[in-house]
Amino acid sequence: MYKRIFFVSYFLFLLFFPSLLFAQSPDKEMTLTLVIPQAHNFSERQIYKRFDNKPNFHVLLKNISNKSERIWQEICSSGYENLYFELEVNGKKILIQKSPKDWSKNYPDYLTINPGEYIVFDVYITTDEWGGLPKVTEKTPVKIKAIYETKEIPLKNSKSYNVWSGKIESQTLDVSIYP
Repeated sequence: MYKRIFFVSYFLFLLFFPSLLFAQSPDKEMTLTLVIPQAHNFSERQIYKRFDNKPNFHVLLKNISNKSERIWQEICSSGYENLYFELEVNGKKILIQKSPKDWSKNYPDYLTINPGEYIVFDVYITTDEWGGLPKVTEKTPVKIKAIYETKEIPLKNSKSYNVWSGKIESQTLDVSIYP
């Protein structure tokens, strides 16, 4: 008798509340990976401030869900500031964000990432596009991680365009910044 009550209760629970068991949170739909390779013949990852014509590193945003996901493109205000970085220098945390931009033309635009696919961001962090990178006169060890977040302001658009929203963080890497 108790078994029957248990199974009926379990069945009704699954029937009326499946989302409680099987829902995926937004941070499980995407992963973010910071890619800063170790330099030739060195055991450290390096960022050189004087090389602003080459990408300093890359960030990979991967769709690990079983459905296509949309993200805002960086060419519109809804996606321009979604990727940013947190640096830890001498125990102090600093945010590295894109510099403010005037938008002469602006419209919602998104990219679609299919299941298992990536979007690769080439990051030129030493250019004027990014603000907040500390000024260094000598080799400076830092910890860095990438953060991708669809912020509150464009969330209204996110729902109407079915664009992914949430916040994810990459792993933290030890890096040396050189002048």
